[in-house]
Formats: sequence, C-alpha cells, structure tokens
Amino acid sequence: IKTGYSLYEGYQSKAKEYGVSDTISKIIFFIVLIPLLFFMLSFVWRRIKQVAGFIKYLFSKKKDLVLLIGPNFAGKTGLLYSLGMKKFQSTVSSTKANEATIHLECTAGNRKKEKVFRVVDIPGHAHFKNYIHTRIPEAVAIILVVDAYNRQTNVQASEFLYEMLNSNAVNSLGIPLLVACNKQDITDAKNKSQLAKDLESEVNQIKKTRKVTIDENTTLGPIDIIQSEFTIDQFKGFVKLADCSVAEYKIEEITNFLQEINVQPTQTLNHHHLSLIHI
Repeated sequence: IKTGYSLYEGYQSKAKEYGVSDTISKIIFFIVLIPLLFFMLSFVWRRIKQVAGFIKYLFSKKKDLVLLIGPNFAGKTGLLYSLGMKKFQSTVSSTKANEATIHLECTAGNRKKEKVFRVVDIPGHAHFKNYIHTRIPEAVAIILVVDAYNRQTNVQASEFLYEMLNSNAVNSLGIPLLVACNKQDITDAKNKSQLAKDLESEVNQIKKTRKVTIDENTTLGPIDIIQSEFTIDQFKGFVKLADCSVAEYKIEEITNFLQEINVQPTQTLNHHHLSLIHI
C-alpha cells in the first residue's frame, strides 16, 4: 500500500510539472489502474482455480477424467463421439469444450465389466490453454490428437506436446499421454513413427527458442532440464503413440490405452452411452 501511494504521489508530481490539472490526472491514473487491477485479479483467480483443482484431485476418491487436446480440425470431437457412440459421427470444429461420460468394455477375470471415464474435448484455440491447465489436476490421462496428413498443424501439435511434457504438474502426477495420429485413412498420411520424428524436431526448435528467454526467475520444466536433444523415447513409459482413423472407426489403439488407465471398473456391462455436456 505504501509503495502504491508513493507511486501515486510521484505520478501527481509529474502531472503538475506538465501542467495537467489534478482532476484530469486522477482520471488518467484510474483509467490505467483499473485494467491493471483487472489483469492482476484475473491472474490470481486462475492460480486459485489451479490450486483448487489440485486439492480436489488429491482428495477425490475417483480419478476418471481424460483430456482430449490438440489443434483444431485434428478430430478431437469426432473421437469423443466415436468413443461414446461406438461408431463414426460427422462433426464440426468445436468452439466450446465438450464433456461426456464414456463407458468402455473391460475384462475382469471371466466377467465383462465397464470402465467409466469423463472425457473433455477442448478446442485447439490458444485462449483454451489456461483451461487445459486448470483441468490437469483432475486428469488420469491426456490424449493429444494430431492430424497425421496436414503437415501445417505439426507446429501447433508440437506446442501442445511441449507444454504437456514440460508441465511439472503432469509429470509430478504421473499422468500418461497418448499421441493419437489421426486420419490414417488418407493417402500420404504419416504413421506414428514418421510423425514422432516431425514432432521431436519441432519440440527441439521450441526448446531452443525458449532457452534464450530463460533466466534465474524461470521455473524449469522436465524438457528444459534435458541437456541433449529431446526425443519421445526419453519419456518412454509415460508417452505412447497410436495410429488411428476416427473416420473409419479404427481407434483400437486408443481404447487399449484407456483400458490400461487405473480407473476402478463399475457395474457389469450391459450398455454403452454418451452423455454430452457443453461447458
């Protein structure tokens, strides 16, 4: 408060030097101050939400949230519907996050049961990145959906990969990540091995760019600490890749990945359904 008051007095003194009236100087001061306060409060509010989400994660008895992330038009919403409806459903690019309850078959001994997940399809727009981080503490898995045919989206896909693997929250919570290389039905689409090399190259470029901006106040993530070139194999056991085609309902590698997630099975399997909620 004392510092703020001193700044205000200094500002008033300068305003008088330039012949600005007291009333006008106050108006200008508050015009500048209000947006600054709004920015600071919104920043604090985002951090509170992240902490609240982390506390909720720690004390929640059941962890069942799966995050679908990635560039626009990669096939996230189509995958969400395919997981829920057990067939391909034509969709359009989402402008809002979609949350659904997904029931998947699993085997326990000789009995068929189902695992229940909440799956959130998050649009690829930049302004949703903070939202992704607020949901990370609840997550048991992250699926990064990549367009294996459209090379132009590789840069954006690598940014998602970098942010997730460089996240201390993701790593400390041990949240597994699957890179789903979608659109394998299209001729010339890259398979998961080929796409992995492209993503590694782009992530290393991001790493080099970020290195220039790192100072003593920067919080380093796992990728930042690695001295050598980044490779996905450095996160082996934590990151997996899968070839898939949502359009042809070839998502076996994705469902196999989900079957390995440690979510307690519920009742005996008798149906599949999708409950969709717009956020």
